[in-house]
Amino acid sequence: GDFARLRNVRLGYSLPRPVLSRLKMQNLTVFVSGDNLLTLTRFTGIDPEENGSFGEENAGKYPFARKYLAGLQLSF
Repeated sequence: GDFARLRNVRLGYSLPRPVLSRLKMQNLTVFVSGDNLLTLTRFTGIDPEENGSFGEENAGKYPFARKYLAGLQLSF
């Protein structure tokens, strides 16, 4: 079957140099990221990439977990 999956996304923003100089820093980056955020499919099972998606072959398997992360990267 056909499907589309959004596996990894990372967005970040670095503060501009004039702001960094006032804060006496070389770099400050704020970021957020996510893994396994979206799967678009008509498939009704757990994961469209699994072989043998119907019946006992798929028993006991779980879909990929979504993960979210946010952070700061600093250098003085």
